[in-house]
Amino acid sequence: MKKFFSICFLLFFLSMNSQSQNYQKTNHGVKLKIDSIEVEIQFYNPYTVRILKSLYGKPFDKNSLSVTTNPQNINFTINEKNNELRLKSNHIQIYINLTNGIISFWDEVLPIFQPRVMQI
Repeated sequence: MKKFFSICFLLFFLSMNSQSQNYQKTNHGVKLKIDSIEVEIQFYNPYTVRILKSLYGKPFDKNSLSVTTNPQNINFTINEKNNELRLKSNHIQIYINLTNGIISFWDEVLPIFQPRVMQI
């Protein structure tokens, strides 16, 4: 009987670990795949992030003439809840809808930018 419970516990543990995350934490932010689009969010400082989007499997290689600095190692947290991923630094929060890829930006309390979704 003890062996049976041990096997059940092991199978439960393995099934919990085998569930894939929708995102991968990187040194400067996160990478995630939404449908056929790969999204990378990079922190440049606690106030500034860069969003890179490309077709899955085709990495973004273009160097920007307007971005003249490199991503920094910023302390941030990641929370996933209700099909939404939240990245939070000391001064900005980024919410990514994991279903449709809509990204919104907040300061500590108020929205900085929220895209409007048109209903057809």
